[in-house]
Amino acid sequence: MKNKAGKAAFAALLVAFAAMAAGSGSSGSKTASKVGEVSTEAEAEAAQETESVTPEKDVYQVGDVIKEGGLQIVYVASGEYQEDNPYEQPADGNKLIFLKFAFENQGKSDLSVSCYSFDCYADGYQADQHYKQDSLSATISSGRSADGIVIFEVPSDAQDIEVEYTANV
Repeated sequence: MKNKAGKAAFAALLVAFAAMAAGSGSSGSKTASKVGEVSTEAEAEAAQETESVTPEKDVYQVGDVIKEGGLQIVYVASGEYQEDNPYEQPADGNKLIFLKFAFENQGKSDLSVSCYSFDCYADGYQADQHYKQDSLSATISSGRSADGIVIFEVPSDAQDIEVEYTANV
């Protein structure tokens, strides 16, 4: 799953969710017909050509909504994170970025979401996560919602930033 972001502003930052591609798949398509109806091979081929298959996205932008199992995920915002604590500033040549997500449990059992389910890569190298008190961590009951942020430290001159999410559903 790839992302071509980080070149200009974080408004264009894209997020790749690794679990989305891994969980999608198809066991083939079957066409139903009325009892007693016989279709020719040509008609079957024509029906298959008109069928449209929407491929699963693996790159997401702010505002996108993703459903994985009983979990709905909304990519709310992203940008540069300003650390207030002078002792937790990024290393020289680095900056902090954040991504905010909203989660809704539409399933029947509790689901856990955590900042530990996210990985970040800057120009192909794994980036360190920056933990804060408001970092994403929740167990969400059925019908309930939660939101939170994940923060990563990346090189200030990074050209390609990818964030991957592994669903725990």
